[in-house]
Amino acid sequence: MSSPRQAKVLSIDALDLFRSRVIVFAEKGRIATSDALDDYARTRQWLETDRLPHWEGQIRRRARDLEEAQQALFSARLSNMQDATAAHLQAVTRAKRALDEAVAKVASVKKWIARFETDAGPLAKQVDKLRSFFTHDLREAASSLALSVGTLESYLERFPSTPKPAKPQDDSAPATSSSPPAAAAVERTEPTGGPQ
Repeated sequence: MSSPRQAKVLSIDALDLFRSRVIVFAEKGRIATSDALDDYARTRQWLETDRLPHWEGQIRRRARDLEEAQQALFSARLSNMQDATAAHLQAVTRAKRALDEAVAKVASVKKWIARFETDAGPLAKQVDKLRSFFTHDLREAASSLALSVGTLESYLERFPSTPKPAKPQDDSAPATSSSPPAAAAVERTEPTGGPQ
């Protein structure tokens, strides 16, 4: 015949302290995971709504600059201005380089947007699951611990002092005491040792 499962709780205060530390840990974890998810969303938004439109606008502006430089070069050639033609040629070259840079930046930003989703997206989902653990699961655990503390405190009110038997009782002898089993003895004491 197996004996019933019993818990040996030595300090309700230690259990209550653990519950309060679970609450603090859950809140810190929730804040950290929420911050990480906010950073993820801000970075994605920055790429999509700031960098991409910026460089697309730069392509339009630099294309106009190139067109103006080419028109100035064409006018200088028609006027047979030798010195001005060299300067205009350099301006066209600079404008082409600037336009090429903007085109390369747009391609790079588009590549980063796609890469960000494939690389960071799955990680963000894992962080979201972890945030759910901190927000819901640990909150339920703290509630369960609070319920246990309440149950143990009402047990103590019902059985304020549980004396330990002076000598082992014979199992065949009838029980003469109406007090609860000694293994279930609980007392409120200050916790000692352990991490603070």
